[in-house]
Amino acid sequence: MATSNNFLIVGDSFVAEDNSEHYEWAWWNRLAKDTKADNIINLAVTGASNFNIWHQLEYGYRNFEVRNLLVVLTAPNRIENINTPIDETISYNHFKNKDITSWAVHDRLAQGELTSDIVDAYFNFSVAESKDRIIAESILYNAVKRNCVIMPNLFTGFTKYHFNIIRSAVPRDYCDVETGPLDEPEVGHMYESKHVEFYNKHKNLLLAKLD
Repeated sequence: MATSNNFLIVGDSFVAEDNSEHYEWAWWNRLAKDTKADNIINLAVTGASNFNIWHQLEYGYRNFEVRNLLVVLTAPNRIENINTPIDETISYNHFKNKDITSWAVHDRLAQGELTSDIVDAYFNFSVAESKDRIIAESILYNAVKRNCVIMPNLFTGFTKYHFNIIRSAVPRDYCDVETGPLDEPEVGHMYESKHVEFYNKHKNLLLAKLD
């Protein structure tokens, strides 16, 4: 029996479509199309932490027959907010349904959700990075059971070398912070022309890691 050619995407807002349209020209959708994927399963969540991304991957494996996989890691400065009491094992659905939301600690501080005293007492970047490195190792261990591309992207401290980890293709280098505003549609922090530029430059490298 032929296996389903599903393309699974997990990550943060750099690949998320939960707050925006699905655009065929987005670089991750072009990548999936070029693998001749039957279905694109995008579980990425805006604001996701690497802990969140770990749950995305677990959910994808449990519920879909995955042939090719794209993982975009995020910065270790994300922390979770519990919006609904959780009295069960945490799963992807808690993030999808916004029972738990992940967001950068500096944004929470700027929005007045946290005070500087609380951040100083309970958040240390070195500790957070150490924890996230363990999570990223677990993601890597599980991801390489399939054809996969893993991009550290915002997780600049995750420097492990592995065939499936791509360091030269960095979406953040093409994002709206770098380009400034353009009169174009935008998804994943990148305008349409930057999606085209990014994918045309890195297409062969990315496809070489996939089936």
